[in-house]
Amino acid sequence: MDFPQHLTDADIRKLLSVIDDPRDSAVIVLVLSTGVFLSELIELNLDSVDLEKKEISVDGKRKRTLGLTDPAISAISEYLKIRPKTPEVALFVTERGVPKRLSERSIDHIIRCAAKDADLDVNYHVIRNTAIIRLLKKTDPKTAAKLLGVERNALDRFSDQSAQQSSPQPHTAAEWDPMDTRSSLKKIVDIIHPTTQPEFPQKPVQSLTSFCIIGRDKTLCEATEAVQNNQSILLTGPAGVGKSHVLNALADTFPDSILIKSPVPFKPMLLEISKAICPDSVFTQRTPNAEILEAIFSADTLVPPVILIDNLDRLKVSEEEIMMSLTDKFPVVATAGGKPDRLKSLWWKFQELPVEPLDLETTKQLISHLL
Repeated sequence: MDFPQHLTDADIRKLLSVIDDPRDSAVIVLVLSTGVFLSELIELNLDSVDLEKKEISVDGKRKRTLGLTDPAISAISEYLKIRPKTPEVALFVTERGVPKRLSERSIDHIIRCAAKDADLDVNYHVIRNTAIIRLLKKTDPKTAAKLLGVERNALDRFSDQSAQQSSPQPHTAAEWDPMDTRSSLKKIVDIIHPTTQPEFPQKPVQSLTSFCIIGRDKTLCEATEAVQNNQSILLTGPAGVGKSHVLNALADTFPDSILIKSPVPFKPMLLEISKAICPDSVFTQRTPNAEILEAIFSADTLVPPVILIDNLDRLKVSEEEIMMSLTDKFPVVATAGGKPDRLKSLWWKFQELPVEPLDLETTKQLISHLL
């Protein structure tokens, strides 16, 4: 039986040394430390991690709690410092567009890019095999199987390698770990000032926020989910139905969003967007639109902000093409009393979400709340 492909200590050091992104480093170190399945890694949420107890909770059919090594805690902590502020509760999220849970394809891409830079033949299975071998060096097969969430006989194919190792020894702090890339000073700081539990972001708004959205929970949730999937939304309905209230609630849901009260006049809207996206640029009313747009589109934004525009149906036909280019670059949520034919080329960019009038009972509840 061929022994499963795995990484040596030197390979681990080499692989981690080429990774600059804290998220990618945290992903790989966590797998090397715990041996979790790919599906389990994807489903991890922020509240799955307890840095104070140094453990992580794995849900699913192999539900269990696993201890975290110091390198894993350090890697996750560094990632949480730069993790986008988002309502998304997943531990590992995308870094482009609206943050959302990493997919199997995304994680495979992370690993293969690092492997290519390190000139190694590595995929997720190789990294998990490495974690299993490292675990078998420290504990007996029965305990290892329990921690890995597998049957004891699933580890038989690793038996030849584990048999070559000396009897399992308790893992000590003094033991050299190829995953521990912290400097000596950083190790001391981590001992003196242990990493605290991260502050969890708010989940997508389900009920009242600072804006009154009684009766609009479903609309708000649908809009939030669409934005998280990088889909632009058009809230439609008659005047006074509550479209603007939903838009304001979305601004509350996405703190980094840009709220535009009207697309007319158009230049102030562009200036407002540029001020948020490229604050170092100085533009005025005299600056050509093309110059402002070039700065907006070339800005190196880790997470493109959500642009919220009230009364988009007031947009002038002459500005339609520019507006379409903005929807290609950013997720946009807009309101409109209708979809005038003069802007028919623009509307296909949006997913329409009608805002229906409230029923009598909900209206009474709303009035009661306001009074």
